[in-house]
Amino acid sequence: MRWRPLLLFAAGFCAGRPAGAQVAPAASHAIERPVPLNAVRVTAAHLRRRVVGNSSDSRCTFFWPDYNTPGNQVGQRLHLARPGWLEAVSFHVAACSYDSLFLRVQVYEIDQEFPAALLLRPVAVRLARADLANRVVLDLRPYHVWLSGDAVVALEILRAQGPGTLAFSAAMVPGPSYEIDLPGDSTNRNIPPRGASRGAVPWQQSPTTPWRKTSLFSIGINATILQESR
Repeated sequence: MRWRPLLLFAAGFCAGRPAGAQVAPAASHAIERPVPLNAVRVTAAHLRRRVVGNSSDSRCTFFWPDYNTPGNQVGQRLHLARPGWLEAVSFHVAACSYDSLFLRVQVYEIDQEFPAALLLRPVAVRLARADLANRVVLDLRPYHVWLSGDAVVALEILRAQGPGTLAFSAAMVPGPSYEIDLPGDSTNRNIPPRGASRGAVPWQQSPTTPWRKTSLFSIGINATILQESR
């Protein structure tokens, strides 16, 4: 089932007499007079909000791409028990050395276990370092994104800012998580947080796109979905 907005209007009639008309004293003429109504948001009682994805805010378990190259992305799969509306996306940055962070939020459908067609018009965000102290929450209700099944929410690096540290919270629970880590050089190298180390990650490469995935961990990206409760 797919829900659509319901638009209502009211119209009334008042007594009137056409100019210059010769009518009997008791006769009247109906004139349509629309009455504007304020917008009303209605949520059916059988719809419920659920949070899916990974809600880790860890500053001890995190993931970082090798390079902060524009176009690189990290993403998390959303497992949906039933279709629903995507209302919000949230994520947590565990470490960032930049004064500002420029990201684009992408939502993909899944084809052959990898991100495929975009479901959301890309949403760009600029975040000051102070904004990263807590979990970042983005309201996507104005975009009316319908998810008919599992999807991937990804964060894309938009601007080259030189070498620095950018790490996202993660958790050692099965993903899968996804990334595009385009080759870079010393001008955009991602410097791991102090004292951090990372073992070999068993990536599986997409045969047709730059995406690769792993089920070793989940990145701290989640989503709020409005869906039927049954």
